[in-house]
Amino acid sequence: MTVAPISLVAFLLFVCFSIAESFSSSRILHGSSSRQHTYDSRLELSKTPLDDSPSPFNTSPIEAIRNSMGFQKQEFQKAQADGFGTRARNAAVNATVGDILVPLCSNLEMRQKLANQGVYPGVEYEICSLTLASDNAVAISMSSGDSIVVDDGGTDNNSATATMTEPKIVQTLQGLDRGAKQGVIATVKPAYPLRAHLERNDWPVSVALLEDVPLWLAKATYEAGTAVGTLAVSLSGLITASLVAFWIQLVGVPTPSMLPALQPGTVVLVTRSLPMLGKPFQPKVGDVVFFDAPSELETVISQRMTLPEESATSNEDVNDDMANLVPSASSNKADANTNTKGKQLLKRVVAVPNEKVGVKQSSPYVQVSDTKYRFDVTGPYARPEVFSSDSWNRPLQTLGKKEYFVAGDNGYRSVDSRVWGPLQQKYLIGTAQWVVWPLDHFGPIPPGPISEVTKPITQTGGGE
Repeated sequence: MTVAPISLVAFLLFVCFSIAESFSSSRILHGSSSRQHTYDSRLELSKTPLDDSPSPFNTSPIEAIRNSMGFQKQEFQKAQADGFGTRARNAAVNATVGDILVPLCSNLEMRQKLANQGVYPGVEYEICSLTLASDNAVAISMSSGDSIVVDDGGTDNNSATATMTEPKIVQTLQGLDRGAKQGVIATVKPAYPLRAHLERNDWPVSVALLEDVPLWLAKATYEAGTAVGTLAVSLSGLITASLVAFWIQLVGVPTPSMLPALQPGTVVLVTRSLPMLGKPFQPKVGDVVFFDAPSELETVISQRMTLPEESATSNEDVNDDMANLVPSASSNKADANTNTKGKQLLKRVVAVPNEKVGVKQSSPYVQVSDTKYRFDVTGPYARPEVFSSDSWNRPLQTLGKKEYFVAGDNGYRSVDSRVWGPLQQKYLIGTAQWVVWPLDHFGPIPPGPISEVTKPITQTGGGE
């Protein structure tokens, strides 16, 4: 029985790649020349080191990873001080020429307006210049003791006379009061080349730094927030994929033991059984269960392999469970007790715990009550002489609290509980719910040959 659980390896690789990439600056908006631009910058730095620290290109891979992690930790700590999400601090309040800031805006109409100005939310921008409004420039000069004369001819408290001052260019907004920062005009340009359809020929563009854009984030804050968001999405996806992989499997049917319900080559969707959680999670009569080959089956196979060579090989043309589980006659018989490891089977549940079940003329039957019987007309096995005659005629026996009686719909090709007895709950993996391949058979698992018959009270004796 082949099993195809959902793999997590590719997803884990995707998570690692996404987290690493999230530290790059707005990679979706980068132009084709951005990587070359970064590479050239690194070459220039390596040629002209600013200090005596070792070049990152000359360190060992482990040292490079350690340095990178240390740098990212520092950047994250800086970003943590600025806050994340709605608690993030507006970095434009203390902007300095040369700073790299990222504009954010959730309003679609405002985003379009900013895009028309050349300000794209999520793109890193370099502050090229900062210019205070005229009134704010006057206030700054007065507070510094300079002589200023306003345009109405009146004199200020310092009794100075002159023409109206021009807007004042400053290098930083740090240290200025809130009023002085109002109306500041900044010229900005992208910190890296953009895609062709986003480029403009009038960089840098002017923008009212605090009025036009709702929020500017520092580069470290934006990258750390992106990394945290990517990590959260990746972890949620990983958890979801883990739950799906645990709960669902795709199983292929290799033999005709479940004909006519399941053809060889059919792929079915199996959901995991959790019988320890109670009846809603336990297999029911008529369910097709997927389970590991029980240890009792190893004993049966071992006994079969001790038969004379002609008996062991005469059934090689029969495509059944034994053909799937037992090695060919040319293989090493000493390995017969180990070849069921890793094997799984699909069978239909005939009886559940605490029910009385037996076998008569190769077909299982269940005494549901004194007057009601359940029959599973499976038919005889192809070579009944291979197994003990007790397999095909078993007296009624009560199943234990964790035992199930299972059988293939096609008894002619099925080795099941008729041969190796009740199935222990510990071997259960799941329940087949749906046929997913081939598409012309797509749908719920078809019912089996199980029926119930009510007999008069006088006709008792377990159907014998």
